[in-house]
Amino acid sequence: MKILFIVLLVGILIGFFLYEKKRGDELAQFVREAGFSLQKGQQQLPKTLDEAGFYLFTQGSPHAANIMRGTRSGYQITLLEYFFDAAFGDEGDRYLPNSDNDSQVENHAQLVAWVQSGSLSLPEFDLSPVNSPVRSAAAKAGYQPVSFENAAEFNRSFRLAGRNAQALRGVFNEQLRTMLLQHPDWVIESRGSQWLFYQPDRRTSSSAIPGWLDEIQQFLDQAVANAG
Repeated sequence: MKILFIVLLVGILIGFFLYEKKRGDELAQFVREAGFSLQKGQQQLPKTLDEAGFYLFTQGSPHAANIMRGTRSGYQITLLEYFFDAAFGDEGDRYLPNSDNDSQVENHAQLVAWVQSGSLSLPEFDLSPVNSPVRSAAAKAGYQPVSFENAAEFNRSFRLAGRNAQALRGVFNEQLRTMLLQHPDWVIESRGSQWLFYQPDRRTSSSAIPGWLDEIQQFLDQAVANAG
């Protein structure tokens, strides 16, 4: 039994190594084609990103993997893979990792897009799917919930919160809400002229990244236009 366990463990480790190598090679191909740069392996979170106050990065250690940087249609884009552990159905914590009971710990991994603009801005907000795990981002930031009249499907699908409800109702017009309903697993955090996009527990494939970036740009262009 012990030998079988060791063989199984070795097999899992080899499979993990091969998967990560294959993913690294695929991401390297993406950055070549997109004209981005790539830092393979685990890195410290960029200082400006860590200090921006994004909720996601309070849930684990300030490190990321496979950091990719480039520009696209006037936006400065950083793609990175972020990992954290949390108790089942709960949030992670940077300073008190939920690692005391392995049977109750979930491992979370997602590809994250950090998008910045030198000239465009949106109100601060936090948008997440209603069916996502516990999320105290809005409460910690002092945001208030925002809902919409005659938009029952959107209100059922997403939690939106921010500091200025009137401004956000202008930004999230019917057209933008319709677009978001086509992406019901998106999480978006806005900090003025920089934004975070990700889909919880999804390490978007390298082949899907260009399309995802197109959709992000579509969202931002429309949101900024709505903000006036």
